[in-house]
Amino acid sequence: MIYDILTQSPYPWILFAGIFCGSAASRLTRSVKKSKHPDKARERKAFWVMLGFSAVIALLLLAVFVPGSGKIMDWNLLYMFAGTAVLFFLVFRFKKAGGIPFIILAGLLVVTVILFLQAITAFTGETEIGQIKVLSSQNSKISCEFTNARKEITRLEMEGTYIGAEIKTIVFNDFYVFLGQKTWYRFTGLKTAVVPAGSEMTREKDIHEFAHPEGISEALYRFVSANIQYIPGIKTNMIQISYVQARPLTTYSIRIQNDSGAEIVAVSR
Repeated sequence: MIYDILTQSPYPWILFAGIFCGSAASRLTRSVKKSKHPDKARERKAFWVMLGFSAVIALLLLAVFVPGSGKIMDWNLLYMFAGTAVLFFLVFRFKKAGGIPFIILAGLLVVTVILFLQAITAFTGETEIGQIKVLSSQNSKISCEFTNARKEITRLEMEGTYIGAEIKTIVFNDFYVFLGQKTWYRFTGLKTAVVPAGSEMTREKDIHEFAHPEGISEALYRFVSANIQYIPGIKTNMIQISYVQARPLTTYSIRIQNDSGAEIVAVSR
């Protein structure tokens, strides 16, 4: 759970950066004139201030590069950093004025933010099963490459104009998803389809089943499906077939949502 939060969201890094920034700023504004040894106190102050702001820089860099630079362009991150820095500046700078209740309040805020981040990560997270790269699509024939999670490539020639995936899924209740449980899946293979003239419905055309499907075993899927009403924590099970129009030189990602089913999205062209 903690690993997923740290690797998928910049919010925890920004939170800790704000805490260190507030702590370093409070020490920076603290006077050392009343100290018995002002020179030594000044040196210690400089050391801890530099260490604190160095930690802030390191955490901000982690916020950019660990979850991915595309997730850092969010104004809410700036507001969170500023708010956390100001709050913990007051906590560390005016300990006597705030007292224990203020520190407890700050601790509760941190716990609340962490739970909020966990909810975001859990209900928006996803697992990539593999990618389909369409090399060509003409005359109702699709030439493509499928790359699984282990980076193994399978070259396929299939009939049709739409390409999709057949995935058996077991979706858990929201509470278990919140705790970090991901959707169980069994990726059985790829399918193609066509849309007959005058129709808006796809018609299955071709299928390629993998010898060793990704995900859980067929025996486990059948057992859960047959006993779903007796197994706590499971919301539903389903067989999903999702199609996209096969566009030449386009790469599609097959993904499983943590709290729902499968989807196929274009990731490059």
